[in-house]
Amino acid sequence: MLGVKRFFALAAIAVPLSLTAQPLQRYAHRTCGYSFQHFAGWKVMAGDDERRPCEVRVAPPGDDAPSLWIDAGGGGVEDALQWTRFSRVDESVKTWAKMPDLPDDAIIAFGRKGVWRRTMKIDVGDLHGLRAHDVALECEGEPEGGRLCGRDIAFLTNGRQWVNVDGYTNSEAFELALKSFSIEPPPLCVYRHPRCGYSFKYLADWIVVEDEDVCSVLVQPQDIQKRLEEYDVDVDTIRVKGGEGGFEEAAEEAGILRATEEVASSYGAPYLAGAYVVFGRSGWSQGEAIESGELHGLCANHVLVGSYHLHGGYAGLGGMSFAFLTNERRWVVIKGNASRNDTFDIVLESLAIGVPP
Repeated sequence: MLGVKRFFALAAIAVPLSLTAQPLQRYAHRTCGYSFQHFAGWKVMAGDDERRPCEVRVAPPGDDAPSLWIDAGGGGVEDALQWTRFSRVDESVKTWAKMPDLPDDAIIAFGRKGVWRRTMKIDVGDLHGLRAHDVALECEGEPEGGRLCGRDIAFLTNGRQWVNVDGYTNSEAFELALKSFSIEPPPLCVYRHPRCGYSFKYLADWIVVEDEDVCSVLVQPQDIQKRLEEYDVDVDTIRVKGGEGGFEEAAEEAGILRATEEVASSYGAPYLAGAYVVFGRSGWSQGEAIESGELHGLCANHVLVGSYHLHGGYAGLGGMSFAFLTNERRWVVIKGNASRNDTFDIVLESLAIGVPP
C-alpha cells in the first residue's frame, strides 16, 4: 500500500520488561475513537492546540518526566502524513529541504536544522504505520528554535482513522502507548432525507441540520456553536447535497471539472488535460474514481482552498475534500475537511440514493 521498498524494515515493537511491573490504565478518547494504555497515576489532558480536537497530553505525576503527545484524525497513511512530521519524498520535498539526494518516494521524518531520519514499518494488531527514532525537535517547554532533544514519533492507521504519538527517545511511556493503541468504530446514526431520496450514516454525537437548499444538509458536531465562537472559522461542517442528473452534472456541482489544455498548462501540469481535477489556491488534486454498490463517482482530497472568518477577514488556507456519487438518475455531492475527523469518509462510504417520496 505504501509503495516504499527502500529504507524500511518491518519492526516488531519491543517492550521493556519494566513495563509489565507497573500498574496500568487504559484511556479511551470520548469522541475520537482511539484508546491506549498509560502508567497508573499519569494524567491525560486535552492538548493546547484548539485546532486539534483529538490531541491529548499524557503527563506523569508532578510533571517530573517528559510528557507524551497523542493526536488522531480521519483517513489512512496519506492523511496521517499531512498531520504528522513524516514526509513522502518527491521533487517538491527535495526542493523545500534543499536536499536533491533524498531517496525517491521514501517516507522520512524531518527534524530541525535539516536533519532527517529513516522510518520503519510497524504493526499493532490490525493497525499499521511508521515510526522514526531520535528526531531532533524542540525539548518540552522550549519555544520554536529553542534547545533540541531527541524524540521518537510514530503513527498507526486502519485505513480510515489514524493516531500518532510523540515522545522523548527511549521513553517507556511511548512504547507502552504505541504497543497498546486501538481504534474502535464510533457509534453511528442513520439520516434519511425526507424529500430528496438519499441517506447516509454519521457520528452519533453529531447532528444533521437543513441547509438553505431544499436538498442540502449540514453534518456538524453538537458543539458547533461553541467551536464557531472560539475559532470564528468553520472547519468541521460537512455539506451534503442531492440533485437530479448523472456524472457530468454531479461533477460540475462538486467542482471537480475536466481540465482544458490551457488551464492544465497554467498550473504547470499539461499532462492533466482531459482529467477531472479540483484546482486549489496552490496546486491541484485529481479526482479518483470511486464506487459504492450501483453508485459511481469521483473524490478529490487535500485541496487547499481559502478560508474566511465568519465575521469577515481572510483566515488562511485550509484542506478540503470533494466527492460525489451518482446512479445516473440522481447524484449526491459531499464537501468538507476529511482530515479533521472521520465524518466525511463515514458519510461517503454509507451513502445510498433512492427514489424521492
